[in-house]
Amino acid sequence: MDAVHQHLVSRIRSIAEQRGIALSHLPDRAGVGRSHYWEVLRGRSSPTVEWLQKIAVALEVEVEDLFSGAS
Repeated sequence: MDAVHQHLVSRIRSIAEQRGIALSHLPDRAGVGRSHYWEVLRGRSSPTVEWLQKIAVALEVEVEDLFSGAS
């Protein structure tokens, strides 16, 4: 997993934790496939822009926040 992907996964985990959202509930809440979701978190698959948008909406942040330090 490259550094950008690693940072993205870290941000998703951190924001979900801050929001009190279990990682296991996030794919259903975001309307993304559970299998692909876990593959992205494990670094085995790359997310699409659409996927990132859905995750951001579910976490109540902007897509940019998934890459920055803001939440």
